[in-house]
Amino acid sequence: MRIKSFLSFILVSLHVFAVDIDVKPGTLVSLLEGKTDVTELSVIGEIDAVDMQFMSHELRSLSSLDLSKARVVAYDSGERLLSGVAYSPAGELPAGIFAGATFSVFKFPSGIISVGDGAFAGSRVVSVDIPATVVSFGRHVFSGCERLEDVTVNIDSVPDGTFKGCVSLSSVNLWAGTSSIGESAFAGCVSLESIDIPAKVRSIGTEAFAMSGLGRVALDKCMGLNAIGERAFAGCVNLQEVTLPESLSCLGVGVFFGDSRLAGMDMPEKVTVIPDYAFKGTASPVNGRLKLHDRVTEVGRFAYMGLDAATEWEVPVSLEKIGENAFEGWKALERIDASGTLRVPATGDNVWEGVPDPSAVTLNVSDGSYEAYKVAPQWREFNVVSPGHSSVKPSVADTGESFDAWMEDGTLCLSSRLEMKNAAVYDDMGHLVTWFDINGLSGRAQARPYRTVGVMIVAVTMADGTTVVKKLMYGKK
Repeated sequence: MRIKSFLSFILVSLHVFAVDIDVKPGTLVSLLEGKTDVTELSVIGEIDAVDMQFMSHELRSLSSLDLSKARVVAYDSGERLLSGVAYSPAGELPAGIFAGATFSVFKFPSGIISVGDGAFAGSRVVSVDIPATVVSFGRHVFSGCERLEDVTVNIDSVPDGTFKGCVSLSSVNLWAGTSSIGESAFAGCVSLESIDIPAKVRSIGTEAFAMSGLGRVALDKCMGLNAIGERAFAGCVNLQEVTLPESLSCLGVGVFFGDSRLAGMDMPEKVTVIPDYAFKGTASPVNGRLKLHDRVTEVGRFAYMGLDAATEWEVPVSLEKIGENAFEGWKALERIDASGTLRVPATGDNVWEGVPDPSAVTLNVSDGSYEAYKVAPQWREFNVVSPGHSSVKPSVADTGESFDAWMEDGTLCLSSRLEMKNAAVYDDMGHLVTWFDINGLSGRAQARPYRTVGVMIVAVTMADGTTVVKKLMYGKK
């Protein structure tokens, strides 16, 4: 059966305009033989993958391609195209079909339902309106389109790498029903200063907006959003304001890493872990004070490193663990408020590396936790004070004569010629193992560290108020 197609062209000053012509899919190359220098092309009728390959690879002067009145039919000749495609169903733009194409203006074919991976990657297209008929959209479709300036996206999911590296992209109109934004979808879009994230978005992938030009991100209306991927907004040097929804429960590693103008945000109560590198290199809080809600249980490694103008931190009541170097480089730190905590949070290595003089930093604690903080690794370096204690009395290293310590079947035994008041015991990771009163020359208590072999730090407060510290090996290697 003869397929009726219409291709119109009149060559005038290197421009092609519409006239009628009978054509079968796959014959565009013969119809335009000797006319590969055309700059504008409008196709009416039916085309296949061979025709599209010809438009992309042979019409290198093409600046405008209008396929809005054309319909894509199946390609099934068995011969592979330059992109490696051997079969392409009806209604599909095959993977890589227009990669590197020269046209700046493009209109999608009528009834298009599928766009393959990298279909326009590296092309010179300037403006794109993705039709609502598209139900399947590949990855990296417009990746590296450095001239692309504005897009309208009428699909429910923005796949991985869709607009990655589109350095001129400044206007994005997402469909109200968009539910997800994939990995690196807008990464490197340095001209993208703002974007309206639809309320139905439920997930934002790894590096989705990394190194983009965003200055403000409003996610508070996305009440179905529960996770933001790793480094999703990392390296956004213009980002100054972020609002998060109450539904959010998980932030990815390094989510705001390097956002040097971002000075904090309100954290949703469902977020209980501040991940590694989350706010490393961001700006210090506007008032110098970092306050996290009391449901936070963990601050990850390097999480707040480099906030060199921060002066104060309020320790969350439920905090259990602080990762290594979490607050490194807090050169202006003056005060830590841990007065609401009952248990000393465990600390990784070098949590406050770079604080010039820890002894000049006031650590406010409660009377009930005073003794524990006073001997806890790293915490004891601060000036520990509580309502009943104006300042901490100095701890001294054990000389071997103040007290003896040994283990008997999981029981810590202490003995001294001088009266002991109480003892606090930590493992080598800073976890409090036990705390007990003595008020005498000897004392015993169950001590079950988290590890089966290691070092326990035993801090005994003597009757005169001094604190003596001893390291005790336990277990067998």
